[in-house]
Amino acid sequence: MSEYHTVGLQDYQPESGIYDVMWFQWVLGHLPDTDLIAMFKRCLKGIKKNGVIVVKENIARGGFVLDKEDMSVTRSETHFREIFKKAGMRIIKEAWQ
Repeated sequence: MSEYHTVGLQDYQPESGIYDVMWFQWVLGHLPDTDLIAMFKRCLKGIKKNGVIVVKENIARGGFVLDKEDMSVTRSETHFREIFKKAGMRIIKEAWQ
């Protein structure tokens, strides 16, 4: 890793076509749906051909769960699928841990 970006995900603008992998783990709950969709759309432009975006998040049983302490949300699988679709993403592999 040669660079660090000190910017919120809602404002992150990746360079075009430079990443093989973009990994998001336990941070997406801090973005509202509209910011998350917009961020994913920008990230798709940052991925090289055959690159991937990896999402590792906790999953709610249905809808979403709001954490009133840190104001994050835990989304359901269905909710994430809707977000991915709206962002123009497709799922190529899934795994439960």
